[in-house]
Amino acid sequence: MNVTIIKPRKSQVDQIKELYSGRNLIWAMAVRDIKIRYTQTILGWLWMFINPLVNLVILVIVFSKIINLEVEGQDYTVFVITGLMAWNYFSTVVADVGNIIMNSRGLIQKVFFPKITIILSRLVVGGVELLATVLILIVIMIYKSQPPSFNIVYILLPLLLTTFLTLGISLWVGAFVYRFRDIVHIVPIVLRILMFLSPIGYSIVGKDEVWYKFNPLVSCIELYRWCILPHYVVAQPILPGVLIVLFLVGSGFYLFARMEQTIADHL
Repeated sequence: MNVTIIKPRKSQVDQIKELYSGRNLIWAMAVRDIKIRYTQTILGWLWMFINPLVNLVILVIVFSKIINLEVEGQDYTVFVITGLMAWNYFSTVVADVGNIIMNSRGLIQKVFFPKITIILSRLVVGGVELLATVLILIVIMIYKSQPPSFNIVYILLPLLLTTFLTLGISLWVGAFVYRFRDIVHIVPIVLRILMFLSPIGYSIVGKDEVWYKFNPLVSCIELYRWCILPHYVVAQPILPGVLIVLFLVGSGFYLFARMEQTIADHL
C-alpha cells in the first residue's frame, strides 16, 4: 500500500516524486477535458479545425486585403499560419488555465494530488489541438505546391520553446488566480493586446521596436518560420527570448510550488 506523507514544506525532490507518481492523472485529466470540449457538441472534433481556420481567415483578410500587407518572397497564407502555430497553442492554454483551476476547486479541496497536474494536462490538450493547425498547414502547403524548408528537421526547437513559454506563463497565472480572481478577466485582455504585439500576421524585418526583443513569442514564431518557410531569415535574435522563457519556467515552478500548499484554503 502506498503511503503519502504531507509535509508543510516540500523539497524539490519530493515535488518531483509526487509529480511522477501522478503522471497517469495528467493523461486522465487531458482525456476528460478533450471529451468535454469536443464530444458533447454538434460539430464534435470539427471544432478543433474550425477555430484555427477562423483565426487564419480573419488575419489574412485584415492584413492582406484591408491593410494590404505582403511578405516578400513568401506566400502570405502560409506565412500567417506558421505564426498561428505558436500563438494558438500559447493563447488557448493560458486563457484556460485560470478557469480550469477555479472549476477544479471541488477536486482540489477533497483529494490530495500535485496541483501542477491540472496545468500539465491542459498543455497536453493544447498539444492535441496544435495537431489540427499542423494538418491545416500541411494541406495549404500541398495545395500551393510549396515544399517546406530543409530546416524542418529542427522543428522540435520551436515546439519545445513554445511549450516551455506556455508552461511558464501558466504557472504564474495558476500561482495567483485563486488569490486574485480578477486574473481570470485580465488574462484575455492581455492576450488580445499581445496578439497585435506579436508578428503573427506581419513581418518584423527591418523593425527595431524594443518590445520585440522582450517578447518571447517573437522567438517562437521566428523559429517556426525558419523551420518551415524556405529561405526565411530570422529577423530578431532568438537568445533573449530563450532566456526569458527559462526565467519564466524556473520562477513559475518556484511560485506555484509555494502557493499550492495553501490553494485549497482559498478556493
